[in-house]
Amino acid sequence: MRTRAQRRNTISAWFTTLILLTGVAVVAIGFWAFSERQTTLAQVKNQQATPDADLPVLVDEDSLKIAVQHRIEDSVERPLWAITRRPYVAPPPEPSAPTAPVAVEAPKEIPPLDDTLTSIIIAGGMKIIFLQGGQGTVRLEEGMHYNGWELRKINEDSAEFHLDEEKKVLQLRAFATVDSTPLRTLGEPKKQ
Repeated sequence: MRTRAQRRNTISAWFTTLILLTGVAVVAIGFWAFSERQTTLAQVKNQQATPDADLPVLVDEDSLKIAVQHRIEDSVERPLWAITRRPYVAPPPEPSAPTAPVAVEAPKEIPPLDDTLTSIIIAGGMKIIFLQGGQGTVRLEEGMHYNGWELRKINEDSAEFHLDEEKKVLQLRAFATVDSTPLRTLGEPKKQ
C-alpha cells in the first residue's frame, strides 16, 4: 500500500506532465498559425491586381497618350532645370480677315406692366399676389416671371417687379365702399 506522500507525488507528477503537454500543444498551434499567416501574406504580395471588369474605365488611353506626349515634348523643348527655361508664351493670334459690320440691335422694348394688383395673401412663409389684366386673373409668387418682369418682393400693400434695371411697384387696389357702417357687429343683439 502506498502512503499518502507517495500518492501526492504521483498526482503532482501527472499534473506537471499534463501542464507541460498543454504548453507544448499551445506552442505548436502558435507556430502553425504564424506559418500559415506568413504563407498567406507572401501569396498576397505575389498576386497581380486585376481591374474589375464591372467598373467603367474613366480615362481613354488615346487621350492619355496624347496628353503625356504633349508634356514630354514640352519638357524636351524647355528642360526643367535649364537656366534658359522660360514660361510658355503663346504666339500672337493671326490677323483675321475683316468681317462684315455687325448690326446694332435696337434697344430692348420694355413690355408694359399695366395690370391691377387685386389681392395679396401673406400666410406663414407663403406670399402670393393676384393680378387682373389682359390675361385675366393671374396668380404669382415671389421669384416668378410675368410678361418678362420678375416679381422680387411682396409687401403688405404692394408688389415690386424688376426687368433688368427697370423697377415698377404695383400698389394694392383699394376697393371703394358704398357704406362704411357694418351691417352687424359681433356681440350686439340685432335691433328689431
